[in-house]
Amino acid sequence: MDDFKKLVLVGKRLTLRSVNPDDSRQLFSAINESRSDLKEFLPWVEMIRSVEDEDTIVAQWNLEMQIKTALHLCILADKKLVGLISTHQIDWINRKVGFGYWIRSSERGKGFATKAAAMLTSYLFESLGLNRVEVQASTMNAASNAVIRKLGYTQEGILRQAMLIGDTFHDLFTYGLLRDEYERLKVYINSL
Repeated sequence: MDDFKKLVLVGKRLTLRSVNPDDSRQLFSAINESRSDLKEFLPWVEMIRSVEDEDTIVAQWNLEMQIKTALHLCILADKKLVGLISTHQIDWINRKVGFGYWIRSSERGKGFATKAAAMLTSYLFESLGLNRVEVQASTMNAASNAVIRKLGYTQEGILRQAMLIGDTFHDLFTYGLLRDEYERLKVYINSL
């Protein structure tokens, strides 16, 4: 199995590479630039108020990657950090995982989220041998839902009031993709 802390996935338009401690300043800058957009659908945004806050999170992420319980990858376009894509806790016993992503405001609308999600989906099935990949997105987040639907994930249900953002509970669409479905879709997914 790959060393998660040294992982680099290279695509036609993007590179995904493991977050390292040197990325804290760039990540904080991207979050700060995009704060008004990100906080609409991501509850953790308000907890990141300084580079030091980001340093703490990156240190935690590096530990998770060292013990292979999660992946945290910078999304790079022309060597510029345009966003982040991360898995949640990998369930090695049941061979499944969920993931989430965000793109900085100045880089939205360029297909980066779709391409990054496609690259990660392929890696999770092909290199890690997982059987199920899940994504949850606020029912109000049209852009994120469009990304996952474009990849062929099946909407499996709605988790009612499952995420608190600010003082508002959001319903979440839950999507899943199984290994056999991925096998039928992989040529398409890898073409994105």
